[in-house]
Amino acid sequence: MLKTPDKVLPGTKLASIEEFEGGQGTYTRDDYVRALFLGRAQYDMKARKVTIQPVKTRSMIPSQGDSVTGTVEVAHSSMLSLRILSINGKDSAAGFTGLLFLDIQRGRGRRPIIGKYSDLVRATVVSTRNGIIQLALEGKDDGVLSAVCSSCGSKVSRHGTRIKCSFCGLLEERGLSPDFEA
Repeated sequence: MLKTPDKVLPGTKLASIEEFEGGQGTYTRDDYVRALFLGRAQYDMKARKVTIQPVKTRSMIPSQGDSVTGTVEVAHSSMLSLRILSINGKDSAAGFTGLLFLDIQRGRGRRPIIGKYSDLVRATVVSTRNGIIQLALEGKDDGVLSAVCSSCGSKVSRHGTRIKCSFCGLLEERGLSPDFEA
């Protein structure tokens, strides 16, 4: 059997295929079982199987319950697509996209206008199933953090649950966060 360090890198030879069968986190090449990803090799002597247990790293991948902040890149009547800029207050340059599906059953069939293109929005990750980061405005501080007038692009100020443009006077509805900054 091959001696392995505490942590193994992808491609590290773990054992010959005559000695051990490859399990989770391994692959076979050139008659050797090798590590598929960074982790710790674990040998089951009874089953003659080697597996890799992933090393827990502090990855900046959004997971359920995380608070994310992002800009609206696409605004449809049923959902918003957000480019995620921070996860739990820490900047993320990974370029993740999250989908915020809007509630259909409000008012008389009218969907609320939560956000528009370029708005900065804080939301909560509710699911990452199938690799899709699904967001919702579940947290007490979730909502639009900053915005500009969708008509002329000028500064806006808060007027209750709405925003008003300082240049053209347009009054717009948004799902504002308590932390909204004009």
